[in-house]
Amino acid sequence: MNKLTTLSIVKRNGVKTLKADKTVDNPDIDQLLVDLGNMTTAIPFYVIYPGDGGAPITMDGLITPWRVFRALQQAGPSRNADRTETVLK
Repeated sequence: MNKLTTLSIVKRNGVKTLKADKTVDNPDIDQLLVDLGNMTTAIPFYVIYPGDGGAPITMDGLITPWRVFRALQQAGPSRNADRTETVLK
């Protein structure tokens, strides 16, 4: 499992990505992290929202391509096939 394989799964499943930028203090991002169970607001912290509306899958600590792959498999494809990327600043 490598980064390119994980990226192909993201593209094939129409996964929408979001990147929260914490290079400067942002209370909205910190609150979202806390709401998702990351009480220390530590990064890296990954969240995958299943396409069926199920509970978010969260990952912190050592993030490996295999771990992301398994979470993406668990989440299933997105409802909308168009891939979009949004950056919170």
